[in-house]
Amino acid sequence: ACSRSSGINAEWPLRPGEALETATEKIGGQVVELESAGTDLSSNMQNLETKVESVGKTWSAGSYCIMANGDCPVGFTRIEGHIKALSTYSADSNYIKQAHFGSSYIGCHGHCGQHPHWFADIGIVTCCK
Repeated sequence: ACSRSSGINAEWPLRPGEALETATEKIGGQVVELESAGTDLSSNMQNLETKVESVGKTWSAGSYCIMANGDCPVGFTRIEGHIKALSTYSADSNYIKQAHFGSSYIGCHGHCGQHPHWFADIGIVTCCK
């Protein structure tokens, strides 16, 4: 009798349907292994997401301020300050470049050029602990 490998470690000749039964059993076992690996992977991903979230919520010890962008994190106090109607040489973009930095800003006082010589506003918003 001739021996041939079928990829499922069976000896030839096989009776009709025997190769299919052997392959089906092997595939069924591999499906169970893959399901288990998928469950483990899903659990590991959830653990990693939890750790990343907790690291993102942890702030270094000490006293310091960060720029605000909406509400302050827990443990920080919002502090706001501004200078309004600054006198500048001109209201054009060479002298006032309007921008927002989270909740802070630099901009024109009213509409750019609306008030002679009183052109700029600066607002700074921080979160301090």
